[in-house]
Amino acid sequence: MTSISTPSTVQSEAYISTAALFILYASSAKEEKAYLRLPSVWRELWFEFSEARKGHIDKIDRENLSKLRDMVREKTARDEEDGIVLIDGFRKRNANVHAASLTPDERSGTPSIVEPTNIANVKEMWAHKASTSSYQRMLITRMQLPMWHFKNEVLEAIERNQVIIICGETGCGKSTQVPAFVLEHELSHGRLCKIYCTEPRRISAISLARRVSEELGERRNDLGTPRSMVGYAIRLENQITSQTRLVYATTGIVMRLMENADDLGSITHLVLDEVHERSIESDFLLIVLRKLMVRRPDLKVVLMSATVDAQRFSRYLDGAPVLNVPGRTFPVSTKYLEDALELTKYNPDNQRTQVGDSDEPDLEDPSDQKTKAEAAETLQAYSKKTRNAILHFDEYRTDYNLITVLLEKIAHAAEYTTYSKAILVFLSGIAEIRRMNDILSGHPSFSEGWYIYALHSSIASEEQEQAFQVPPKGTRKIVLATNIAETGITIPDVTCVIDTGKHKEMRFDERRQLSKLIESFISRANAKQRRGRAGRVQEGICFHLFTKYRHDNQVRDTSWIVPCIGTDFCHADGRATDT
Repeated sequence: MTSISTPSTVQSEAYISTAALFILYASSAKEEKAYLRLPSVWRELWFEFSEARKGHIDKIDRENLSKLRDMVREKTARDEEDGIVLIDGFRKRNANVHAASLTPDERSGTPSIVEPTNIANVKEMWAHKASTSSYQRMLITRMQLPMWHFKNEVLEAIERNQVIIICGETGCGKSTQVPAFVLEHELSHGRLCKIYCTEPRRISAISLARRVSEELGERRNDLGTPRSMVGYAIRLENQITSQTRLVYATTGIVMRLMENADDLGSITHLVLDEVHERSIESDFLLIVLRKLMVRRPDLKVVLMSATVDAQRFSRYLDGAPVLNVPGRTFPVSTKYLEDALELTKYNPDNQRTQVGDSDEPDLEDPSDQKTKAEAAETLQAYSKKTRNAILHFDEYRTDYNLITVLLEKIAHAAEYTTYSKAILVFLSGIAEIRRMNDILSGHPSFSEGWYIYALHSSIASEEQEQAFQVPPKGTRKIVLATNIAETGITIPDVTCVIDTGKHKEMRFDERRQLSKLIESFISRANAKQRRGRAGRVQEGICFHLFTKYRHDNQVRDTSWIVPCIGTDFCHADGRATDT
């Protein structure tokens, strides 16, 4: 503005006023027509300012676009230097040989049709990937999993049958290895494939996809990019490209894919993981798949679970073969409520007065004192104080004070410090997680040297990923989770589990005529899964905050099964119905 001069002070002040108005209001949508109130002379000056401003913005945009183009060129050149080989690269390299013969499906990346001339290219692509040092390094780790020793049996069963069922114990590596086995087998034989693996939760899909990507020798940030064969698809987030051959997706995503009229034509293999976690979506998916397999005899289906009535599923799927795989876990010392009370000397007298307890508990009404008396009779080896505490303890409520005292004991007692590096606490819902997090965050024993993480489907994926990281040396962590951490995902360093013994299930309230989440006791199968989380890296310990008497005599064997119409395996009591 120092290069501008005016003939008078009045015009100088008017010029400065116009410039100030432009700076204040030119970028405001509400005041963008403020110039209409100016005299015509200064209105023209406003237009000059506008043109100059637009030219300056356009110049910045051109510079930014030029920088982005340079970045893309550099990245492309770097990828070529790194030797990254993809299908598109082969097509471009051999465009002069068979580009004219490519079908529309091949141009779009659909693997359902593969020309014979592409077999050598696919084999070469996989041979290059399998020869990398990162792949060979991860292969050593994979060979230590129990699932690796069943690789040939799994692949032969898939080749011979359209559908198979794999029952793998916790820790066998079925969720990561089976889809990877299929991918490697197909590519090594020159066959392009598209594998979808369904997971009940989004965090399971993300964590498993990331792990498989690393095991295939891909770099950490390659997942979901054209440099990776692995991706994931969850609600509102899709990390898939035309080069993706293995997709971990939630059950709902696969249901949406089945709305298309092509009968999942682009998918060659469908893996249903954790099929024991019955829901309306998963049951409906099995109903549709049963009919789809008749129309798509080339579609391969694999059902997997750690705890499932395999014979019931086998009968439903016309005698599908069942493959059992042992797990790889260290011994876990199992403790119950009486052990926790004996260890902590906890007095449950103030349990019912804890702030935040619901006025109307979602759990079913407590049983009479006769059941508690029977439980107390089995505790003769415990102190009188513990037996009295059991009689007064309300197992239908979550006792946050007991959990806190138990955590303190595990953290500081010499005989339990080896289990305190990573502690997993199972709670029933997000409200319980938040309350427990608030208690621990304000507790002096956990204010320093401790990391507290939460795992729940409503929490952002980026925040949940922190729970899987091993804390720095000299620090420990506590993970508060629902049954999301029961199956499907693995926190690798957990050595201690505290199980409140409850989870929330969707039930229909006949009185209110609506469905709602009901807090209920877990089944024995759920309890087995939860304590198995503590034995992944070393001998572990698990505290179930319900009595051993309840576990052995009152808890169900398996979770409630959601009734569905049109299937013969949906009743909790095993009755077969075909409607």
